[in-house]
Amino acid sequence: MEQAATEIPTTHSSPPTMRALSIGIIFQYAVGGTFMPLLVLFYRDRGLTYQEVGFVYIGISVVMAACPILWGALADRNIPVNRLIVALHIIGALCLVFLSFQTSFWGMAIWSALWFAFGMPTNALFNALSYHNLKSPKTEFGFIRMWGSFGWMLPSIGIWAWMQYQQDVKLSSVILSAAFVEALFIPIAWILPHTPPSSRAIFEKVESFKFFQGVQTLLKTPGFFLLLILNFFMFWSFTVAFYYSAVELEAVGIARKWLLPIQCLGPIAEVPLFFFLRGILKKYGVISCLAAGALSMVVRHLIFCGGASPIWLILSFILLGVSVVLYLIPVSLMIDELAPRKIRATAQAMLLIFGPGLGSLIGQLYSGWQADQSGGNLREIFLVGALTAALGMLIVFLTGWIQRRASLKSSVS
Repeated sequence: MEQAATEIPTTHSSPPTMRALSIGIIFQYAVGGTFMPLLVLFYRDRGLTYQEVGFVYIGISVVMAACPILWGALADRNIPVNRLIVALHIIGALCLVFLSFQTSFWGMAIWSALWFAFGMPTNALFNALSYHNLKSPKTEFGFIRMWGSFGWMLPSIGIWAWMQYQQDVKLSSVILSAAFVEALFIPIAWILPHTPPSSRAIFEKVESFKFFQGVQTLLKTPGFFLLLILNFFMFWSFTVAFYYSAVELEAVGIARKWLLPIQCLGPIAEVPLFFFLRGILKKYGVISCLAAGALSMVVRHLIFCGGASPIWLILSFILLGVSVVLYLIPVSLMIDELAPRKIRATAQAMLLIFGPGLGSLIGQLYSGWQADQSGGNLREIFLVGALTAALGMLIVFLTGWIQRRASLKSSVS
C-alpha cells in the first residue's frame, strides 16, 4: 500500500473536468466555513448548557453514522452521484433555514441532525466523484482540494466585514447566510461531471453489487478496518478542535468578530501544502504523512490545554491546517485505493461513519459532560483531544509495520 501510494502517475485530467471540480469544491466547503466554527456558540447563545450541546451532537453523530452509508450505497448502485449531491444540498439548505429560527433544545437538535444527515455527507460523495473522474487522483486531488480551502475562507471575509459594520450580528443570521451559500451551490453543482452508477463498475457487465456484500468485501480487505479505527480516534480529536476552539478563544477575551478570520489561518496553511502534496506523498509516502498529521494535532491540543497566551492559541490554527492536509487527504486516498472501484463511494461513507459519525459522537459526549462538570473549563477536553490524536499516531505506526511485513512476505514468496 505504501509503495503504491508513492508511485505517482503522469496522466492528467481534461481542463473542463478540473475546472468543474475546482468550482464545485469552493462552494462545497464554503457552506461549512460559513457557520460550523461558530455552531457551539450559536447553541450557547440560545441557552443550551455544554451537556445539552453534547446531546445535540449525539443526534448529529447518530445520523452521520447511518446516513453516509445509505447515500454511498445509492451512489454506487442507483443514482448518479452528481445528481445525489444536488438533491442533498437542496434539502440541506432548507434545514439551515429552519435551524436559524429554533430556540428550543429539541428544535435545534432535530434541525441540526437533519442538516448533518443531508448536507455533511456530500463531502464524502464529492470526494468519491472526484476520485472517479480524475485520471490521477493522487496527483490531482490535492490541487482540487486546495480550492476547498479557499472556499472555507471566503465566507469569513464577508462575515467579518458584516460584524465590523453591525456590532450585534446574531449567529442565527450567520446560519441563514450559510443556507444562502448552499442554495447558490445548487445550480453550480449541475456542472459537475455526470457520474452514473454504471460508469463506476469494473467491467461493462456486472451483476448488481449488493450493499452488505460490499461492506463484507471492504472489511476483509487488509488494513481497511485499521484505518477505520484510526479515523475514529482522529475525528474525536478533530471534533474538539473544530467545535470548541472558538469557545476557548472567546473565553480568553478575543472578540467574536475575529473568530472566523482567526480560523482562516488553518486554510491559509493548507493552500501551499495542497499545492505540494503530490511531491510530499511521493517523497515521504502516505504513512509518514498520516503520522505527521496526527502529531500536528497532538501539539495543537497541548497548546490549548497548557494555558498558552492568546497569540499562541491563534497561531496553533496553522497546525490544524497542517493536520487537515497531511491526515484527512492521505487517509481518504488510501481508503479509495484499498476499495474495489465499484464500491468506492461506500468505502468513503464507511470512513465518514467511523470518523465524523462514531468518533465525533464519543468526542462530543465526553466533551459536553466534562465542560459542564468543570464549569466551562475546556482544558481537559483539549488534553483528551491530544491523547486521542496520539493513539491515532500509534495506529499509523502499526499500519506501517503491517505493511512492511506484508511487503517482506510478498518479496520472499
